[in-house]
Formats: sequence, C-alpha cells, structure tokens
Amino acid sequence: MGALGNALIFVVSTLFTIYISAVMLRLILSLARADFYNPLSQAIVTITNPAIRPLRRILPSAGRIDTAAIVLVVGLAIVRTILIVLLAGMPIMPALIVYVSMKGLAETLVYLYIFCLIGEVILSWVSAAGGGYNPVAALLGSVNRPLLAPIRRVIPPIGMIDLSPLLALLFLNALLIVIHSV
Repeated sequence: MGALGNALIFVVSTLFTIYISAVMLRLILSLARADFYNPLSQAIVTITNPAIRPLRRILPSAGRIDTAAIVLVVGLAIVRTILIVLLAGMPIMPALIVYVSMKGLAETLVYLYIFCLIGEVILSWVSAAGGGYNPVAALLGSVNRPLLAPIRRVIPPIGMIDLSPLLALLFLNALLIVIHSV
C-alpha cells in the first residue's frame, strides 16, 4: 500500500471517527440530561439529526436510551472498519470486522471523555480568571459530572484544587491500555 492509500485510509477513518464522536456525544448528553438549549448541544443535534431522524421512525427510544443513536454508532463503526479493510486490500472477515468495530467504539468513547475532561479543566482555568457563563464549560461539566461525582465523593476538593479530573484521566488511560491489549 502506497502513501496515497494510507492517506485515503486516514481521511476515511478520521471523518467517520468525528461523526461517530458527535453521535456518541449526543447520546452522552441525553443520558446526562444536559441543557438541550445550549448552543453546542444544539449544534450536535443539528449535525446528527439527518442520520438519526430516519432511524427513529423504525427504532423508537427505550426510555432515556436513544436506540436509534446506538444503532447508528454501531453501524457507522462497522462501515468504517469495512471501508478501511477494503482500502487496505485485505479480505473481509465478519467476526473480525465486528470485533475491530466494537474495540474502536470503546476506544473512541474513552478518548471522547479524555478530551471532555481536558477541555473542562482548561476552561475552568480560563473562566475562573474571566468570570461569567461559558456554554461550552457548562456542557462539558454536564458530560463529565457522572464520571467525576463518584471520585469527588471519595476525594473532595483540597481548597481550590479539584483532583477528580486527574484521577479520572488516570483511570481512563488505564482503560485505554486494557482496550489496546484485548
């Protein structure tokens, strides 16, 4: 495989991963009951609606769980893996495609949380200096709250320093090591 083939695989993988991340973030936001009217939340809904809306006609939500979004994420991951395998010129093996797709979804979810945690930490420094309301920081706080709340119960903030994001990042990186070794 030449440089052009590798570049094409990179572009396909990146574009699919970005859209999968947007759909995953939509799922997380709905489960965390984040502010639907937040501008970033509205942007995510707008980006993901064209693919989710037709699926909703077939797959209604099960309580708070958006089954259409889950099916979309899994379907996109499988299509991404198949395209990469075809572009690499390798044979399609269904069991391996499903395995690699699920492993990729787990990895994407962990990286999504890592980016959200780092974003919240950085914005907390900036917003602490400038004051005021930041819609991105509010949304990231909603996403990270279910992950950070159990840690904060065990290790409360020390003065003005909250160590829970650090411990969450440590845990998430350990989880990545486990995912990569499976």
